[in-house]
Amino acid sequence: MPLRTPIRGDPMAPSEVIPGGGPGVLRLLEVLAYSSGLAGAIAAGLTLIAARAFEASDPWLLAWLALSGTFVVYNLDRLRDIEADRLTSPLRTAFVERNRDRLALAVGLAGILLGVALLATPRPVVVLLGTIGTVGLFHRRLKGFTRLKATYVSLAWVAVCVGMPWLTSSRDVTAGAWTAGILFPTLAANLVASDLGDGDGGGNGPDGAGTLRRSRTALRIARGLSLIAILLALGAPSGLRPLLWVPLAEGLALTTFRPDERYRDLVLDGAILLGALASRIQLG
Repeated sequence: MPLRTPIRGDPMAPSEVIPGGGPGVLRLLEVLAYSSGLAGAIAAGLTLIAARAFEASDPWLLAWLALSGTFVVYNLDRLRDIEADRLTSPLRTAFVERNRDRLALAVGLAGILLGVALLATPRPVVVLLGTIGTVGLFHRRLKGFTRLKATYVSLAWVAVCVGMPWLTSSRDVTAGAWTAGILFPTLAANLVASDLGDGDGGGNGPDGAGTLRRSRTALRIARGLSLIAILLALGAPSGLRPLLWVPLAEGLALTTFRPDERYRDLVLDGAILLGALASRIQLG
């Protein structure tokens, strides 16, 4: 597939298509993103850094629960809501349609392995995951409320990636609050910016000027949320400061934002994963 390069000037301007740029690598990244493998990897990465910061027990079990649960919930939503996603995410929808049977099989296998892992999981974590999973199954209906989407999805991610490690550690509420305070605005920034790629983010619709104005405002909000997360990480207790890499990576991705599906799904989401990996390395 061709790569897209942004036109110089307005950050909300459409992109022009150019050929080349390593289509094999791009195709591999798209498979990872559109299969929800990237979302699962992000959930696992954020869980691992929280578990390391809290010195939680069984960090790899928690990471698997986060990965497999995210993979199952996200793919169920995408398999059930193909028509609604066709306008907002045409590339991902085309991938899901081409690989519907493979994705359904992968969801089934991941669900079985998730169930087995839950047998070895402390009851408070099982209750937490059951609650979040139930909410996730209603995402198809809830995501229509765009003003609430960034809030409730970010809260769900924080509940899983921070809540599980905190429940299996002896750390006090303060450590959990700092970690949640850093990750929540980072995830919210990602979601606010990602919604600019849903539909017409370039101001070319019936209300072009109004759409463009709202898009610019939303992008400023996303960048502001990222900055808040960076400042919180800088002011956090020393043991939590390595989490700075997560909002920093997302903030850098937002500085060159374009309302493009690939940028949203590969760059914005990939930045969180890279930030989590850097944080995990520094945490040791």
